[in-house]
Amino acid sequence: MKGENGYKIALPVPPSQQTTYQVEIFFKGTKQHLKKSPTTITYDQGAKPAQFGRFSQLYSSPQPNLQEVTIVIPVYNAYEAVRQCLRAVFKHTSRNAKLIILNDASPDERIQPMLAAMVAGRPNVRLMVNEENLGYNQNHQ
Repeated sequence: MKGENGYKIALPVPPSQQTTYQVEIFFKGTKQHLKKSPTTITYDQGAKPAQFGRFSQLYSSPQPNLQEVTIVIPVYNAYEAVRQCLRAVFKHTSRNAKLIILNDASPDERIQPMLAAMVAGRPNVRLMVNEENLGYNQNHQ
């Protein structure tokens, strides 16, 4: 959507069953709101683009060629942080994105079963396990 002042906004498809969102828009690097911020956005799961009112352009305008995204998450212990991270990634990431989770030989015995359970039934997610710890830098090669 192109606003009156030349800004563009792209909104993702709602990540959950929630249909109403409060959106605050700030000037970059400040705490100053745009004139009509905050604003409420309501999604209707069965709506056609014309039904989205002033946001209809977001859904009806041609989308640029989007490149495939692969997210790599190296894991070493930090059970609770990893669990929260993966829940957030699954909630806010399209199933079209590829996700590689790399268990870097975590000694915490809870890690591998938790990872296996969380990726089950997700064809876009690949779980890899290092037999020995390679460290952060070598995991990205």
